[in-house]
Amino acid sequence: MRKIKTLFVLTVAAVMLAGCQKSPETPIVQNKDLDNMVSEASGDGTDSKKADAVIQETAENYESYVKDISDETFKVNVKVNAQVEVPKVDKLSVVRVKQKELDDEFLAKFLSVCEPDTVFTSDRIYNRSECEDNISQIRSQINDVENGNTDISDEEKQTVIEDLQKNIDSWQSIYENAPEEVTAEDVEAKKEDTKLVSVADKLSDNPDDDFYQWESELGTSRLFYGSNSGVGGRYVSVYLQNNADYGNLFRYRVSNTDEIYVKSVVASGLEGHGKTKQELDSYMDGASGFSELTGEADATISLEDAKSKAQELIDELGLTDFACSDADLYYEVPEFRDTAATQGYRKVYVIQYLRQFDGVFVDNNSGDMMVDDWSGDDYVKKVWSGENVRVYVNDDGIVGFDYEIPLELMETVVEDSSIKSFDDIKKTFESMIVANYASDTSSDDDTNLSTNVTVDKVVLRYTRVSEQDSFSTGLMVPVWDFIGSVSYEGDASKLEAEKNSVVLTINAIDGTIIDRTVGY
Repeated sequence: MRKIKTLFVLTVAAVMLAGCQKSPETPIVQNKDLDNMVSEASGDGTDSKKADAVIQETAENYESYVKDISDETFKVNVKVNAQVEVPKVDKLSVVRVKQKELDDEFLAKFLSVCEPDTVFTSDRIYNRSECEDNISQIRSQINDVENGNTDISDEEKQTVIEDLQKNIDSWQSIYENAPEEVTAEDVEAKKEDTKLVSVADKLSDNPDDDFYQWESELGTSRLFYGSNSGVGGRYVSVYLQNNADYGNLFRYRVSNTDEIYVKSVVASGLEGHGKTKQELDSYMDGASGFSELTGEADATISLEDAKSKAQELIDELGLTDFACSDADLYYEVPEFRDTAATQGYRKVYVIQYLRQFDGVFVDNNSGDMMVDDWSGDDYVKKVWSGENVRVYVNDDGIVGFDYEIPLELMETVVEDSSIKSFDDIKKTFESMIVANYASDTSSDDDTNLSTNVTVDKVVLRYTRVSEQDSFSTGLMVPVWDFIGSVSYEGDASKLEAEKNSVVLTINAIDGTIIDRTVGY
């Protein structure tokens, strides 16, 4: 529910970021030694072979893997009936990587392909009707607060109402100078260069700018934000950031209804999307009951046509290291932050791409590396999410694009890595899967909780690992990902099931468990 979202955008984001978990010190993840792992990768050990030999052996002996594990003490039940997938390659490598900064060249290339004639401003221009809608929405929020229809305490009500009234006053001021309709001439008069700007320089010019204050506090060094203010009834929004704490990313959205919000500093993945309308409820209460947005184009083109349009864009952008990893039709609830009247959904194809290295996918989608802890007198919050490219397509063409947390390949550390046999990996999985999920039942509040883990696919591929709390560099290494679902029964049955996710990741080189949330 987003009743008072306009006022609390920053507060909600701050709470979300505060939820990043502290790096755990458990036997599963501690005592990692990447130097030792590299040494193991470099030579044949007593229980390791070159990757091509292990791949051939696994392909011959393991079309599937079936196993049932049950632990009454920790109330964990594991059912494995999995297809085992290995890449058709003759080697696997270890590669050093770092976060790649996005630059003016990428921005210019993208805009030349998708928006060659669009003029952008750094501050959206609102017409009078849009101002009236926002004022009406805030008045409705005040009524909700006054009538007790929110979770706001009685002690906080007056402060919240005063802040909302200030918001109305601001919109009233904008209204007085707003045009009836925003024209191309209005946007041209406030035209912004399509180049990244320094957040520090912007704050130096205007220390009271709330937007740049927020970006600075979250660690953004350079960014570009552009809006075409809905000229001609087509709303375009673009955002690019370089942020050492939360990652570098680029977002682009097009809508016929209103401007879609793109300025979140955290990689948001496929938030607001569902393959069925019912899945939208996990994003927002009641979203499955939304109506289709009447002004948006449908998605009647075929999946193959949508993939073709997406691939054409990928090729034009020169993203040759990426390959399509998934493509499907989704219901999308666009993030129209400024008005409540635009709540609804549209249908889009989402074409997802992952990096491929020597024909093997690099996947970091099963957990973000996080730290949320004190370092001396400083409170440190950082996130290193997985690298992703997504293209959104409907009958209007390309209506969205994400390039999240790009990687730069620095050097090949081990060209032809040795890895452990799948027999050894199986033993590690069978001995550690219960311990990995036993923590969910450790609380006194969860004494009746049981956890059910289902594995339907095991894949040998790459992922990124890092030294503890290192958010600048890492190693791309081969891993075994056990993929399936996790569901809960008992006191915590209200917990949402995790579907089609990685339930355990094992380093193929040294057999250690990789905790995605700490990155190693």
